Amino acid sequence: MKYKMQEERSDPSQNKEERKLVLAVKEKYQRITQGISLSLKKAKRKDQVKLIAVSKKKEVALIHEAISLGIDSFGENYLQEAEEKKEVFSSLELHFIGKLQTSKMNRIIKLFDWVQTIENREQLETLNKKAEQLQKKICTLLQINIGKEETKQGWTPKNFKQIIEGLAEIQRQNSMIEIKGLMTIPPYNASEEQLRKYYSTMRSLGEKMRKELNLAKVELSFGMSDDYGVAIEEGATMIRLGTALFGSRY
Repeated sequence: MKYKMQEERSDPSQNKEERKLVLAVKEKYQRITQGISLSLKKAKRKDQVKLIAVSKKKEVALIHEAISLGIDSFGENYLQEAEEKKEVFSSLELHFIGKLQTSKMNRIIKLFDWVQTIENREQLETLNKKAEQLQKKICTLLQINIGKEETKQGWTPKNFKQIIEGLAEIQRQNSMIEIKGLMTIPPYNASEEQLRKYYSTMRSLGEKMRKELNLAKVELSFGMSDDYGVAIEEGATMIRLGTALFGSRY
């Protein structure tokens, strides 16, 4: 999908369909903000939650609308698509939420403000080395395989002590990467009870990280379109929403 400015589009039927989707984004956003407020109140939280709009495969008009509503942080899975969008939307705060490949790290560092999918210490050290070469600061989250799934990468809660020890060493260096917290994707079709257990564990891991690394705050990125209310109640500081905001991909 090649991204161009909206005014270059000329297909009336496509523009009509996009207008419907654009109007729907505003309505969905209002429901999301209400849901966030209710979940924060239910959890007796006084802090705020950052909404990351997952905009992969989304049209320019929808992104324009999201920006007009005050959303300034967007999650992207695919590097080339993100590069095309950045040409149109130069001021976006971009979060990389896809599979991190060493061969693409330089381009990712140049383009993105955050990388949320650091799977192991080798990736972290390689990213830091390349960021130093490019002289670009970048914020990172460590991906936790909370369900210990064989099909997913990332650290597990069991080896979290090793994570902390490695992070403390990196933090003592003059690093170009800022380790901000943790990210996870729970097993598909997990029940609410299971989700609460997973997210509660993430909150506990985050608190251990905060204390051990002497951080003022640890970011916790979990919760998507189907479960962001539960995620907020269990301590998420970032939620990643695609379908709930933009609707299903078409």
